[in-house]
Amino acid sequence: MVQNRAIAAIVGNLGFCLSAQALPGDLVDDVATWIEANPSFRGSTINNLKVTRYNTAAQKLTFEASLYSPTRLNEQPTGLVRSEKLHFFDVTNGVTVERLQEALRTLYGVNVYQDFAAAREVYSYPDISTLNRARRENLPILAAQQGILLEGDRFAYWIEVVKSDKQPDFANRGHITVLLKEDLAALENQLSSR
Repeated sequence: MVQNRAIAAIVGNLGFCLSAQALPGDLVDDVATWIEANPSFRGSTINNLKVTRYNTAAQKLTFEASLYSPTRLNEQPTGLVRSEKLHFFDVTNGVTVERLQEALRTLYGVNVYQDFAAAREVYSYPDISTLNRARRENLPILAAQQGILLEGDRFAYWIEVVKSDKQPDFANRGHITVLLKEDLAALENQLSSR
């Protein structure tokens, strides 16, 4: 009997956690409530749809839900969140694609992570022409940005890391963004024309 109650409590808690997820396409109020209740954000500064946490001066995490797509092109807010960006700055340990993927899994859970893991690559950068242009025009930040756009069944994903000027094999900042699939083509166009 006690074991059955314990199992029911666990299942009930899992159901609550899964239904409490807030993602692009959800209402602003639902996302704000999810942010406030999310244990991943405990000990952070929460300001409406933005969360900031400093571990040290050299380590910062920012999460921001937005009414706009990452392109912010000719859009009117509709009351729905269109994208959610998790940004890391870490000069101590660095930021890797794997770390961003793990953060996605931790924050959103298994269902979103599985959508991400099965997503197909749509675009990646930089390509050789971008690297040549960056050298020619002395645009080191353009060469330092490495990213990929992915399209899953439910969402689109944008991962980007930025390599350090002083250590070209070390990224000290990066982000993973979950966005509506309908905004993917415009983002790909914007990134490919930089």
